[in-house]
Amino acid sequence: MIFSLSALSFSDFFSGNPSTLNDKTLVCSLFDSDPDIIGEMAVYLDKQKTGLKNWSHLAAKLNVPRNTFKTFETSNTCNPTEEFFEIVKVQFPELTVGELISHLEALERRDVINAIKSAKR
Repeated sequence: MIFSLSALSFSDFFSGNPSTLNDKTLVCSLFDSDPDIIGEMAVYLDKQKTGLKNWSHLAAKLNVPRNTFKTFETSNTCNPTEEFFEIVKVQFPELTVGELISHLEALERRDVINAIKSAKR
């Protein structure tokens, strides 16, 4: 089953200011328009838990070369997911929220999908 934002109600993404967050929204645009969503995804994807796929699995799913993210994987950074999304921003500027949700579904990360869906403006 593939989740998408289209199943959400209008009020799920609007509170005061009109927003254009939908399946076609570019992930790279979230850094400016919805940085809290990036942070929320990072909270879930930074977790190292047996059986739970994290940001490095998502990077592999997007075919990010391992040597590209390996440097910060072992660094002292407190948030490798945010660094990963910085790579996504540059290397995959056309990645949409809908495509990201499809990748997260393949990784069985419904918690992250739900965080995206419940994001408020």
